[in-house]
Amino acid sequence: MSKSWTISKLNLKQIKPAYFITGLVFILMLASYITFLFVPVNADNSTVSLWNTITLLPIFAAILIPSNNLRKTINLGAKRSDFLKGSVLTYIILSALTALVIVIFHFAVDQYLKFGVLDMFVAFGFFSHNVIITFIQIFAFLLFFSAFVHTLVMTQDRWYGWLIDLLIIAIISVFTPITILRRALVWFFNLIIFGNTAWQIISCIVLAAIIYYLSKPILNRKKM
Repeated sequence: MSKSWTISKLNLKQIKPAYFITGLVFILMLASYITFLFVPVNADNSTVSLWNTITLLPIFAAILIPSNNLRKTINLGAKRSDFLKGSVLTYIILSALTALVIVIFHFAVDQYLKFGVLDMFVAFGFFSHNVIITFIQIFAFLLFFSAFVHTLVMTQDRWYGWLIDLLIIAIISVFTPITILRRALVWFFNLIIFGNTAWQIISCIVLAAIIYYLSKPILNRKKM
């Protein structure tokens, strides 16, 4: 656990571009919030939730950690298995903190604003439950998404990475027009986002664990 925590702390220090991009988008959205506070209220006054911008942090972290931090970590003498464990811990921390910020400020700020706020997690139905369940739902979803992005980025220097990219494009372009395939796609999104609360949480966490497990052989074959 000590090695995982050390690598996790190193990861958190080495993702400055993720902090910068997230902070920049946050400031731009904050300007939108402030503007709406000083304009007449009408039905057209709405903006994307300021706190949704924080979700960029775990996503960009999942891009930077396998692409930039892996080589640095291995060169410092860490094992690949330690890197993976440390990365998982990093995503757990970032997903939890992001979920906490979103939940706190949704209930403490967004609900009391005079203008409309478009929150993707409200659209997902996560805020139809109590604070704790909402936090767990957002955390599980972000952890799953981080696992997916992390593993996808690790494959990009191999032929099967390009194959996965093409497969994702094919799924989006081919599955959507065909009814049977579209139903399969809808079933998947219902599983990880819109479906039963318990199944949504369980499926996101289980899928994240599976993806991280499948990333082990990919990591072992990476050239340093």
